[in-house]
Parts: sequence; C-alpha cells; structure tokens
Amino acid sequence: MGLLDGYKIKKALAVLLASQNPASPQIGQALSRLKEIGRPALAQCVEALGSAIHPEIIEELLAAFLDNETFAFFMNHLTHPNTQVATGVARVFVKSTKYDPNRLLMLLTDAKAPKAAIGKILTQCKDHLNVKSLIALLGTADRESRTVLLRLIERSATEAVLPDLMRAARNEDVTIRANMVRILVRFSTEAVRDTLSSLLNDPRKEVRQVALEGLASLKMPLEVGSVCQMLRDLDPAVQTKAKEILIQAHDPQASAISLNSCRMKLKTCSSVPWRC
Repeated sequence: MGLLDGYKIKKALAVLLASQNPASPQIGQALSRLKEIGRPALAQCVEALGSAIHPEIIEELLAAFLDNETFAFFMNHLTHPNTQVATGVARVFVKSTKYDPNRLLMLLTDAKAPKAAIGKILTQCKDHLNVKSLIALLGTADRESRTVLLRLIERSATEAVLPDLMRAARNEDVTIRANMVRILVRFSTEAVRDTLSSLLNDPRKEVRQVALEGLASLKMPLEVGSVCQMLRDLDPAVQTKAKEILIQAHDPQASAISLNSCRMKLKTCSSVPWRC
C-alpha cells in the first residue's frame, strides 16, 4: 500500500467515525473511496469498529470484502481483544453472502477457536449449512462444540438426512443418542419407529425414556408390544411413563385390556430385566 492510499484511508475513516448522520453525502463519498482502495484498507477498517459511533456502516463495507479468500483474515479478528471489534466482525460474517459458511464448521474442532461466536454466526447462516457435515462432526467435537452442532442439526434437519440421524442415534455418547431421538420424532416413518423401538433397550434410562415418549408422539399406530416391555423397566419413572402412554393411547376399557395383555405377556418374558 502506497503513502497516498494510506492517507486516503485515514481521511475516509475519519469521516466515517466523525459523522453523526449515516445517510450524509460525506459518508457515501468516504465509503466509495474505501471501496476503490479495496483490501489494503481492511485492517484499518476493522480497527475502526472499536470506536465507531455507527459501526453498522463499516460492517456493511467489510461484508462486501469478506469472501473465501479473505476468510482467514476476518476469522482471526473474531478473537480481537476489543469486544466491540470482535462483535462487529461476527456481524460481518452474518451479513456477508460471498463466502461459504460451511468453512466455519471445521473450526468447531479447533480448541483455540471462539466457539460461542462461531455458534451464533452459524445459527444465523443455518439455511446454507450442510447438515450431513454437522452430523458427521458430532463424533469428534468437544462438549461446547457438540452443543452448537446439536442445536444446528435440530433446526436444519430434513427427511433427506434421516439415515444419518438414525446412525447418530447409535452413537456411544448418551447425549447424542438422546438428542437424536428428539429430532427423529419429527419424522413419522417406519424406519424412525424401528430406531426408537431399538433404543428402548438402551443401557441409559434417559435414552429409554425419551425413546418411549418419542414412540408415543409419532403420527402412526403405536407399537403396543414395545411399550408393554417397558412396564418391567429397571427405572420406576420409565415404568410410569409406559403406563401413561398405554392409557392415553386407548379409551379406558381398551386401556385395561391392553394393560392386562401386557401383564400376561410379561409373565412369559425371559429373566432379562427390561426385555421381552
């Protein structure tokens, strides 16, 4: 960058920082100069966010410069020591449409990356994310990143990724299994019902209970046999939930018949505590 460009940048930024009227002609002229200079002005524009009265003006300018080539530059400034600068850069990521937001996903596995800021950006850009990539990252993400990923998956999942969701429901992490159930119940398919039924045998009671509740919420015929077996679950809360589901699923007379049928069936069960 030459001396003349440096002078023009400082002069234009001085106008942006001093003006009280974002719509003034002076602001428009200053922005035009900075756009003409281009990327050499980026560093000083980012720093100017820290003292701007109207930071949104500079943010819009920076958003025009954020693309896949300048991605790393902006990413580094998400951890700027000046909170106003870091917050402004995060808003730039949301405002820009010239970069691939999926590039942010890999940063969730970086211990030094600002997970909270990235999570907020990704939430705003959720419509442009690859949900399969979100699910795939669950296995390697730390707890903080996993929370972000699960929230994004819940908001973005469609029937197209059901096979991936059902595979994730067998993850060794109990939190992932339980959350996958909560997402799967939005899709009333036989494959989902089979997956939830299999999770009634999960070793963790929180997964068994959410799977039981999920089966009852599906918009399809209830698998009474699967619910019956939960009347002998090791956890009293799960047993109670099974009874409630059987009662709510039928009229009172049918409920009594169903519960009696369950009891008769359970008498012939094997000694495995919560499996028939």
